[in-house]
Parts: sequence; C-alpha cells; structure tokens
Amino acid sequence: MAEPVDALPFPENHTDSFPSLEALVSKIKATPPNPALIIPPTQTLAAVVTDWQTHPAEEADIMSAEWDRLWAEFEREQKIIDQADAIAEGHA
Repeated sequence: MAEPVDALPFPENHTDSFPSLEALVSKIKATPPNPALIIPPTQTLAAVVTDWQTHPAEEADIMSAEWDRLWAEFEREQKIIDQADAIAEGHA
C-alpha cells in the first residue's frame, strides 16, 4: 500500500522549506523509493519491440479527428485531476 502523502518526509509548507533547488534535489535523492509505487512490467522490452515489428501501426488505426477527440478528453480529465490535487494540497 502506498504511503499517505502526510507520511512523506517533506515539510508541510513546501515553498519555504528548501533554501534552493539543489537542496530540494538532494532531499529527493536521499528519499528511498517506495516499493508500493513500483509497478512491475508485464512484458520484456524485447517482446514489446517484437510485437510492434510484427503488428506495425497503420495510418488508418487512428484518424486525426479521433486523435483530437481523445486528446481533448484526456486534457479535460487531466484538468479535473489537477484541480482536485490543488484542492487537496490547499493551493486552490
């Protein structure tokens, strides 16, 4: 299970907590990875490349209008997520 955000080793007021970008990067580098957030692969890279080579994408697989629709949908969802994150972090 992932650690709650409150359990992360960073102070509450993130903007005033680090005197420099270098200090922030040092803190991030010193923070151990959380194994609960690591998703193991389901295929090897070689298998993915082989699949791409044996089943190359065709231009007709996704038309420009469909791509634009999907991208607009993604952006709408991302804005909702970003807004929820900002509210949860007290920035909105």
